[in-house]
This record gives sequence, structure tokens and C-alpha cells, in this order.
Amino acid sequence: MMDLTQERAHLALADRHVDEEERRIAAQTLIVARTSACGQDTSLAVGMLRMLEDRLMQARGHREAILRRLARVAP
Repeated sequence: MMDLTQERAHLALADRHVDEEERRIAAQTLIVARTSACGQDTSLAVGMLRMLEDRLMQARGHREAILRRLARVAP
């Protein structure tokens, strides 16, 4: 049986991870735009942005899994 308090702590951590990834994506999007505006090659910056977007998808998936577990046991 899962510990409800522990699962809620996991959810809080997952929420924080989603927020952090969203902030990183916003910052990287600015880097891509600025690099492009200067006429420089954006391939590395865009690659980094795609990697961050993948991490965000994983973080959101993990968060959803926690929410499903909580929904099964929460009163």
C-alpha cells in the first residue's frame, strides 16, 4: 500500500520539475530567437530546446502517473 503523504510529496516534486523545465524552455526559446536575430547558426540552440521539450514531456508524464495513483487511493 502506498503512503499517501509520500505520494503527495512526490507530486509536489513532480510539479516543481515541470515548472523548472517550463522556465528552461522559455529561456532557451529566447536564446534561439536572439541567436537567429544575429544571423548565427541556431542548430545547437534548437537541439537543446528540443531536448528540453522532451524532458518536459517526461516530467508531465511522471506527474500524470502520480496523479493517477493518488486518484485510486484518495478519499
